[in-house]
Amino acid sequence: MTAESAAEISTPGSYANHLAFLCMDIGDPQLYERAPAIHRTQARVIEDLLTEAADTGELRAGTDAAALARSVQDRRRGGPDLGARP
Repeated sequence: MTAESAAEISTPGSYANHLAFLCMDIGDPQLYERAPAIHRTQARVIEDLLTEAADTGELRAGTDAAALARSVQDRRRGGPDLGARP
């Protein structure tokens, strides 16, 4: 999901298109109503996948899937990576 999302905005033109839709989401009440539902659904899917990965041993036991899912969503939205190391 994240790789596909990044691929969709990998060129200047596609990124400009993404920003135009974002402005429409924010400015149009009907579109804005749907945006939070989409983000909640994406977060739920990411958390489910991370929980499954923890359950099958692909992630460390005790991994906080909800917190990790929030971090993944933040990065997908372009938020800062506060834990980044040089």
